[in-house]
Amino acid sequence: FLWINGVGVHKLETYGEYFLGLIALWLKEHPEDEALREKSGEVGEASAGMKEKRRNGVARGDSARETGRLLDEGLNLEQTAEARGLVVGTILHHMELLSASGKTYPPERFMEPARLEWFRALFKASGSWQLGPVVKLANAGGPSNGKGRPETAAVPPSMGVSYEEARLARLLLTAESKGAGKEG
Repeated sequence: FLWINGVGVHKLETYGEYFLGLIALWLKEHPEDEALREKSGEVGEASAGMKEKRRNGVARGDSARETGRLLDEGLNLEQTAEARGLVVGTILHHMELLSASGKTYPPERFMEPARLEWFRALFKASGSWQLGPVVKLANAGGPSNGKGRPETAAVPPSMGVSYEEARLARLLLTAESKGAGKEG
C-alpha cells in the first residue's frame, strides 16, 4: 500500500488495513482472475496512466532501496537527494517506506538529541502526528508549560521549522515508538 504514489505513513496507518482488506476480499471473491492476482503485488501495474517504471535508470520498486543504500553508506539527506537527482522530500518518503518495512535509522545521525526531544514535546502538545499543527506550533515558539515558557529545554530555531524537518522528526519518533513496543 505504501508503494502507491501519494500514500505515506499517515495514510497507511489510517487506511492501510481497510484497503488491504478490501483488496484481499476482492481477490478471494475473484479467484478466476489469476493474471490480476499475480500483479496484485506490483506497484501501479493495474492503473491507467501509470508513471514510467524507471527513473534515472532505477526501477520504481528499487528507488527506495537505492536511497536506503546511499544512506547506509553514510550520505546525509541532501547528499542522497543530490546523488539521486531527487528532492529531500522524496528521500524522506523513501525513508518512510523503508521504515514501514522494518528499516531503522539512528536518530542522532539525522537530528541532534535535544532537537528531537523538542519535536517530541511539539508532537505531544499538538496531540497528533500531523505535520501542520506541529510546524505552526514550532514557528510560534513551541509548546508552553502554561507559564509562557517552553515545555522543553531545547531552544527553538531562530529561522523557523520546515515541513521537511518536522517530517524527519516524525519518522524518527514513530520508528522509536514502534521499536519500544517490540520485545527484544
